[in-house]
Amino acid sequence: ARRWVKEPGRGGVRRHTRWFAGPSLVPFLIPAVPLTLVIAQLQAWSGYAGLPAGVPVVVTATLEAGAAGVLPTLEGAGVDVMGPPRYFPTLGDIPWRVVPRTTGATSLRVVFPTGVVVEKSLVVATGGEVMRRSPVRERASLLGQLLYPSEPPIDDGAGIAAIRVPYPDRLLPVAGQSWHWLYVYLLL
Repeated sequence: ARRWVKEPGRGGVRRHTRWFAGPSLVPFLIPAVPLTLVIAQLQAWSGYAGLPAGVPVVVTATLEAGAAGVLPTLEGAGVDVMGPPRYFPTLGDIPWRVVPRTTGATSLRVVFPTGVVVEKSLVVATGGEVMRRSPVRERASLLGQLLYPSEPPIDDGAGIAAIRVPYPDRLLPVAGQSWHWLYVYLLL
């Protein structure tokens, strides 16, 4: 019986594994594209918790190259902006310390002295509600819209490349542990 079993040569195991696994890649890749789009939407709805009211956070705007002549201001209903803007030229960032005061959905407005206004949504937590949140609004790019589909891209020439809000991750309580929603989704 030993003479009928052909021993694989050097690299034979890997070659045979690729030969057996190769046909299963096509059925795997077909649902991968729509699932990637679904996961981006689920992250916007389930991945972030709202900002807690009364707790300061840092909202950051990244300026486009050459837009740092006069610094913009930040304003929004239901939030207090603490102190003047600071500019970090090597990063192109302007961070503001913001304290959300009222719960619910509102918007932040970055206002340039020229009259250009760029808005960013802001959701302050009212409990365990599920709302669509986006930590970043940036200029139009395919990857940016795939990762953060909740808000339209910033217009070119607005003076701002991106606005970031540091939403905390939402963790789901499962079996006495806190889990990221993606782990629960993959397990289910």
